[in-house]
Amino acid sequence: MLTLNRPERLNAPNPALATALRECFQGQYRRKHIRVVILQGAGLSFCAGLDLKEQAPGKDLGVAEMMDVQYSTATP
Repeated sequence: MLTLNRPERLNAPNPALATALRECFQGQYRRKHIRVVILQGAGLSFCAGLDLKEQAPGKDLGVAEMMDVQYSTATP
């Protein structure tokens, strides 16, 4: 079981959490005996979406740019 642990921000991923999740899932991908990962959120919410307050200064990305970033970092 994997827990998003940022309840103060409703578990909204920031760059550090996104990197940690990517690394975790890449590691799980290589472990062929693991077939299911249960992802839960700490606190009252599962996940409120991307934490825009922690976006890099000067990088006001739109929806299309954010989707590109997510797809490019999600590939194992």
